[in-house]
Amino acid sequence: MDAVEEQKDLPWSEKCVRPAPPPSRARADAVPLHHDPPPHRYRPRRLRDIADQTAAHALAAALDSGAGVPQHMLFHGPPGTGKTSTALAVCHELFGPALMRERVMELNASDQRHIGAVRDKVKVFANLAVGGGGGAAPPYKVVVLDEADSMTHDAQTALRTIMERFSHVTRFILCVNYISKVSEPLVSRCVSFRFDALPEEAVVDHMRRIVGSEGCGGGAALVGDAQLRWVMQATG
Repeated sequence: MDAVEEQKDLPWSEKCVRPAPPPSRARADAVPLHHDPPPHRYRPRRLRDIADQTAAHALAAALDSGAGVPQHMLFHGPPGTGKTSTALAVCHELFGPALMRERVMELNASDQRHIGAVRDKVKVFANLAVGGGGGAAPPYKVVVLDEADSMTHDAQTALRTIMERFSHVTRFILCVNYISKVSEPLVSRCVSFRFDALPEEAVVDHMRRIVGSEGCGGGAALVGDAQLRWVMQATG
């Protein structure tokens, strides 16, 4: 019996139902592997694109004037104020997209808070020589440590030693929520920049642009400021 004859013997409902594609195939078709989540896709790449932060604009002016940025920096302030975005924007402006992977290490110190992580990861990267082909890029690397205030006292002591030993080839940007949790010797080796809470309207305006770009729920016509303010408050 061929396929046509088998189809005749099937109930009407089974004749009309088409088999679904395999789950892995459907998943790959729906979400491309190169698709970046919105928090990464809309993260500012230039310092001048960071809204309402004096620190970011001061660093942009320093780079534009040719003065460069401080050797080690400490960004402190409440969560969600743009500390990590500013740190990565500094790196983008120093190295350009082509050298980001080679010259920049970004670590969330809350996941790498013990002394072993500092010795095994940070020290190894800090000790690496800077390769050629950088063109106008400065001859050093940058380590961005997010939530560095969560590191243990021993880890902070080890980090201070690494900063002193490898400062000729590696610079550090520490992002912290509570500067009081950072040891004084570590603070003293950095130039500190305070990040203040963003005005509510600045946050809503940025969310509004994202909604328009993503086409969420028909865009800004269906997602109003009230909904955006609710999301902002619910997510902190």
